[in-house]
Amino acid sequence: MAKACCHWCLTTDVSKYYQCSGCRYAVYCSKGCAKAAYKLGTHKRECQLIKKLPADHASSAPLTTFLAAAKLHWLAEEDETVQGSLDEMCRHADANDTLEADSGSTAILLSRYLDDSPPVPVMLDLLRVLRYNAVTIT
Repeated sequence: MAKACCHWCLTTDVSKYYQCSGCRYAVYCSKGCAKAAYKLGTHKRECQLIKKLPADHASSAPLTTFLAAAKLHWLAEEDETVQGSLDEMCRHADANDTLEADSGSTAILLSRYLDDSPPVPVMLDLLRVLRYNAVTIT
């Protein structure tokens, strides 16, 4: 079983975590971290997004990828330098790319539930950036 991690300060060394009462996904090491994530971070938007999702998707493992893509989309909308950095990242798209099959439903959900309804191909491209530029920590 994976050890819990505070969604704000990333600490893992606490005996009790506080779960977000809205989405029940995010956990925090203190009420202070929960308030900071909601007011200063992106959790307010994440929480609203998670609550919109169908229950069968909101409890699945790809939720982490879904939220990472949503955060990148929001950051790119707000900051041109983030969009420029995303444009420079590897995509490795070719005729044999299986991303569309693997992540098509995630791209469709992102397109459907993000407030500005970005096109599915845009979301697939963002998922491709995540796939080829993220580092997996095990």
